[in-house]
Amino acid sequence: MAALKSVWGIDVGQAALKAIKLREIEGQLQVEAFDVIEHAQILSEPDADRPALVRAALEQFLSRNDVSGAAIAVAVPGQSSFTKFVKLPPVEPRKIPSIINYEAEQQIPFDINEVIWRYQAFPDPDSPEIEVGLFAVRRTDVYNTLEPFSEMDVSVNTVQMAPLSLYNFMMYDQQAAPEGATLMIDIGAETTNLIVADGPRMWTRILNLGGNRFTEALVKAFNLSFAKAEKLKCTAASSKYARQVFQAMRPVFEDLAQEIQRSIGFYTSLHREARFKKLLGVGGGFKLPGLQRFLEQRLNLPVVRLDTLNAAQPGAGLNAAQYSESVLSLGVAYGLALQALELTRVDTNLLPDEIASERRWAKKRPWFAVAAGLLIAAAGAYAFSNMSAYGVLQNNEYQEAENIVRRYTTFRSTLSAERSRSEQEKKQAGELLALHGYRTFWPSMVRLLDSVVRDRQALPHQGFLDGSEANLQVLRDTAPGQRQYVVLTTVDTQYAPDLQAAIDGAAGVMPEAGGMGAGMGPMGPMGPMGPMGPMGMGGGSSRRSSRDTQSTTASKGGRGYVVTLRGKSPMDRELGGARLDMLTKRVQELAAAEGLDANLEIVQAELRYYRKLDPVDPGRQPGRTPTAPMGMGDPMAGGMDPMAGNFGPPDMMGGPMGGMAQGRSASGRSVDASQTDLLGLPWANYAEFEMVWYVRVKGDGLPQQTPSDQR
Repeated sequence: MAALKSVWGIDVGQAALKAIKLREIEGQLQVEAFDVIEHAQILSEPDADRPALVRAALEQFLSRNDVSGAAIAVAVPGQSSFTKFVKLPPVEPRKIPSIINYEAEQQIPFDINEVIWRYQAFPDPDSPEIEVGLFAVRRTDVYNTLEPFSEMDVSVNTVQMAPLSLYNFMMYDQQAAPEGATLMIDIGAETTNLIVADGPRMWTRILNLGGNRFTEALVKAFNLSFAKAEKLKCTAASSKYARQVFQAMRPVFEDLAQEIQRSIGFYTSLHREARFKKLLGVGGGFKLPGLQRFLEQRLNLPVVRLDTLNAAQPGAGLNAAQYSESVLSLGVAYGLALQALELTRVDTNLLPDEIASERRWAKKRPWFAVAAGLLIAAAGAYAFSNMSAYGVLQNNEYQEAENIVRRYTTFRSTLSAERSRSEQEKKQAGELLALHGYRTFWPSMVRLLDSVVRDRQALPHQGFLDGSEANLQVLRDTAPGQRQYVVLTTVDTQYAPDLQAAIDGAAGVMPEAGGMGAGMGPMGPMGPMGPMGPMGMGGGSSRRSSRDTQSTTASKGGRGYVVTLRGKSPMDRELGGARLDMLTKRVQELAAAEGLDANLEIVQAELRYYRKLDPVDPGRQPGRTPTAPMGMGDPMAGGMDPMAGNFGPPDMMGGPMGGMAQGRSASGRSVDASQTDLLGLPWANYAEFEMVWYVRVKGDGLPQQTPSDQR
């Protein structure tokens, strides 16, 4: 026969203390005892001494009931608690706690150090998302609830919010509708708890409307004291003035029905597929005459009043009449007792961690005392054994023992040194492997850029690169500022051990036009980019700042690379910005298509400048800007100009060599306005640009130290 286990669930409400004792015998629940003790005064009344009233009720309860040997579970009221439901994307279970910690700090409207909070996941097998409930109560409210129990030496094992206890009761006791959603309303003295059970989901709301509002309506209607109005409300069903009493309370009935309708409407707006099939009424306030029928008519829902518990059988010693009369008020206490028996769906426990730790230590303390006694006995026996052995040893035997100990000590020191050296070598090997980890970054980035050049989906008019006169004529017939192609002249990359620091360090800086730095050489014309409206870096017609930035929603922290793309284009600023924006987006799409987005991620893109060259009179002979080596430096300052010569084959990554540009730009570069490119477009109509991509490399393969080489 299984061991017996009994628990008390105690709900200290505004009007009364309600308690129920359950015993589990071989899987069968039995109600062993119950008690309802009304307070001498409603706790929420202005002149009520709440601590004294609660203490008096608890003393009376303990004088009539034996709680020794039973686990105790108590409730904190719903109005003292905070509940928030959030949906998490599909993630690994081990990542949920860290995400929830962040959500708790964002969602809970109190200092996180001043609350006790827990969470519960509500997985739905039909949805990849995970709905999580955040439940929090201010620490002072929990300790205020526990204080009268501590004063009377009653150890509390479980603390739960009243709405969650009601949900546990409804689900375990099979009070919810078999299909669809069920709404439970628990009408207390000051507030009404609303709990929705909808398959794997739950939802709660607290209404600031309770039984006292009905009493106050009678006080105003009949000019009675609160106590007399409360008595009239409780006896209205048998009173000859029942009709007048109902009419006086009707406005409050209307308010309650409207709040319930609003709650149902809000829940169905969150879950469009939800259909309410049943309303279950509990709590002392649900005894009001006519309330059940009124709600059925107004809500167009079957309204059921709790009159029995399905999963627990009343014990032989219970007063059947009193038990049946009290069941309506025992919902919270019943749910608390079920949780103490570990039979509930929601098992969060708001008992402060420091109290729980103290309880665990107290349970282990006797075992520590026994262990200490055994240790002392063992130490004494060991010392006695050593003394006996020492007396038996002769001088030469004692010297031999010392030599053995000395050799053992030396061996242990050597072993420790070898282990330390092994760990150091292992660490060095890991660092070398880490240096080797992301050797494929630069080839991957070059391949992505090359894919964009060749991508006919992104560049639908790329055919002009074959040099056919028909395609060239199409471009000549297009207005200069609308000729949609760009020329990438250099692509640089630099490792950044802290990508966010690199972004912050570059914020607000507009690089000079010169000093581009070493790159991989010109990449050739990118071709006309496909149709795409202004957006991101290219959107808007107002004057731009020196830095136009587009950021993704991804984290910018961690290690990565700063990729700088430089080039020129005949497009005007707005169109050029839009097409460069498309270049960024297309690289991201191709990275995803090729499966590279698992390692590469553009977290921010900046168009640092996009400006037209400043032509000069070709009759003047400006000084020539010193040229940079081929494939290095800035082609607009005397380096390579891929637009000045013939176009190379579209399969080549490097652009063709061109003549030297003369004149000057807005930043001091020289441009001869009389010369034109292959398309007949004066160089003076070109714009030069510089884009910077901040690329985060995911994973753990990067070196910890900044490498000295720079590609």
